[in-house]
Amino acid sequence: MQSIEATQAAADEWVKLCETIANMTLFPKADSWIFGANIPGKKNTVRFYMAGLGAYRNAIQEVKDSGYKTLAFDRAVEMA
Repeated sequence: MQSIEATQAAADEWVKLCETIANMTLFPKADSWIFGANIPGKKNTVRFYMAGLGAYRNAIQEVKDSGYKTLAFDRAVEMA
């Protein structure tokens, strides 16, 4: 079985992008479940990509076109 995860740098960049996009809206000004406000003690953070499906598909295509450089492929040990 193989596992695939984003590199830490890619994950950090994605979160920053999602925060930048969200900050162009009024969502961060509201206590909303979208940012985790419904979980007591949890810091309000962006939970999803708000730039639309077309832009999301383009971002995925960029990962593919780069040869998946932002992903880490690793062999996982199957547990019996």
